[in-house]
Amino acid sequence: MMMGPAEAVLLLRFRTTETISLETGRISMAEQFDVEPLGDHDYLVRAHLSEDVIESRFQASPAVLEELRLPQAEEQRVVREAAVFLAERQPVIDFPQMVDLDDLVAVYDDFLSELSRRLPPR
Repeated sequence: MMMGPAEAVLLLRFRTTETISLETGRISMAEQFDVEPLGDHDYLVRAHLSEDVIESRFQASPAVLEELRLPQAEEQRVVREAAVFLAERQPVIDFPQMVDLDDLVAVYDDFLSELSRRLPPR
């Protein structure tokens, strides 16, 4: 597939390569991220856009896991899907330095229902 000059390839670990528009900063398909556990419910989330690396820290909330009816072992998966969810609503380059999942619950009425749909219990 040929890409125009306004597109870059995201080279990320979890699925296949996706494209993102550099003009809008919005994803064209489901976003993918590197998610690195830092301990104590903190995660470093990285997206590689062209030669830039966008990093944000995500704080997982045990309360959010309870709401989703998922065990602690699924926390990293929840964080990855939370990053995808956020990328579908704003440019990755505009992610805040720190994203708390409790804040996503407060800001987006559909956050929990959408993550429940994406992350059925195994």
